[in-house]
Amino acid sequence: MGIYEHDAAPVIAGLLEHKDIRRLTEDDCYKLAVFVAVQRARTFGELERISGMISVLTDKLAAMGATEEQAGETLGLSPGGDTRDIFLRQLVQQVSHIKHLLSKDWYLLETRPEHPFYVSDNPVVLENRNDFGVYGNIGLAVPGIQIYLPLSSTLMLAMYCPSIREQKVREKQHLLHLIARAPDLIPRHMRPFEMLEHVNRHTDYLLMPLSAENVMHYNALQVEYAEQYVFCGENDFSLAERMLAADDRYRTGSRFTF
Repeated sequence: MGIYEHDAAPVIAGLLEHKDIRRLTEDDCYKLAVFVAVQRARTFGELERISGMISVLTDKLAAMGATEEQAGETLGLSPGGDTRDIFLRQLVQQVSHIKHLLSKDWYLLETRPEHPFYVSDNPVVLENRNDFGVYGNIGLAVPGIQIYLPLSSTLMLAMYCPSIREQKVREKQHLLHLIARAPDLIPRHMRPFEMLEHVNRHTDYLLMPLSAENVMHYNALQVEYAEQYVFCGENDFSLAERMLAADDRYRTGSRFTF
């Protein structure tokens, strides 16, 4: 991991200084994608997620009549091995994950120092607002996926499925058409120029300032994915405390269900 951190460190430093994702070269993007992929794969939370998934699938295969040996072979476990076999293989086989990350549209999100980002022991978090029912909606290649990694207490890297920007381009075209050709059709509450400014940040890869409510949402994702620890520069863990009090599932990272 130290090699990838060394390669990515100057890239991240440049982003923290200039706050402009458009300055990244192709080589910079590759180094940062490798860092994100390995950072996601190497965590204790990922090991626990894999262990949980193997346990659920093993129980399912056993219920269908498979022996322990047959289940292990089906799931790719070596004879007498455990889930760390799969974890270690995933850690060293990140080429496809890097390719998926590079195919995304990248952005920088910024908050103010008084509303810092949380960062957890499982800091690469995924979100998807599309609903694909029983098929699930979380995965690096799933349409609509959003991937986040805090780079500092005030700056976050976001990697979005290209379909999100494509939708913003269509929204921009519609807004420009209304403003130029049919201003009388614009509802009074719409505030088209404010909307256009927001959409431009997506279409032009500009820095995105966040409200306190936005930051709370992204911090909640860090709590949801955290396995053991959450860190905050302002020593304010009230959000994490509320989430833990409301639902015990936040006491561990995300788990596979079937």
